Amino acid sequence: MSSLLPRLSLTFPAIAALRYRSIHSSPARWSGHNRWSKIRHAKGAADSKRSAMFSKIGNEITTAVKLGGGNTNPETNARLAQALAKAKQGNMPKDNIATALKRGEAGGPGSNAQTVTYEAMAPGGEVGMIIECLTDNPARTNHLIKEYLSKYGARAASTAYLFDRKGVISLTPAPGTGFEEVFELSLEGGAEDVRVRERSDGEEEGEDEGGIEVITPPTLLSPLSLSLSAAQHTLHSIDLAYVPKDGGEGVDVDEERREKIERLAEALEDEAGANGVWTNLTGWGA
Repeated sequence: MSSLLPRLSLTFPAIAALRYRSIHSSPARWSGHNRWSKIRHAKGAADSKRSAMFSKIGNEITTAVKLGGGNTNPETNARLAQALAKAKQGNMPKDNIATALKRGEAGGPGSNAQTVTYEAMAPGGEVGMIIECLTDNPARTNHLIKEYLSKYGARAASTAYLFDRKGVISLTPAPGTGFEEVFELSLEGGAEDVRVRERSDGEEEGEDEGGIEVITPPTLLSPLSLSLSAAQHTLHSIDLAYVPKDGGEGVDVDEERREKIERLAEALEDEAGANGVWTNLTGWGA
């Protein structure tokens, strides 16, 4: 037995050394900390996107009140009703909604906010852009818009001559009705055009959400929207928009340029605070 002791005394330190030797030469990573960083980053991005959405809807509410002459009653202000429906769908806090309503009222807090419109030529030229913002700090907004135009290869330019200002109502006919009923009611209400909206990419055959588009003079947008809503048609959007001049088809570009213009429009709306971005690209907004 005693002859084994020296061998044991030599073996234990070697085993101990092996137990605590790292098989990697790089420092250990703390997976818990790394995971929290990823979660925090994802949460920050989600919060930022949510904040941008609330800001955009808030501006829509304020604009609807201003264009309605300070009318905060959604029963007689169709555009406001549509904006409030968006706010409800997006779980916008009641305090944010109340603030947006007050901004639109004459003399209310933040009522000095004004609509500012910018004209630009999209990346690569040929495609015109109209950018509309609601702001109480025009100098700051002007700087942001120019910054994003430059970042994406666009530039300020006179493009208003490429567009007409129109009211645009997107809707689905009431159950048991169709295009004919919408057409007749719209025509009676002073609409300039009624057309079936082309399905966008990803929509299946037979999908009809927003399937009919009614084009009106700007002054008739609200009363015609109320008439269509009273007839139980489902209104998906009520907008004062810029459409290609004289109902033109617009400009067609390759997929790469279209994607770049779409990324610019998204950045202008999500990061630079634009209320709306319009182009004369074919199929824009369809």
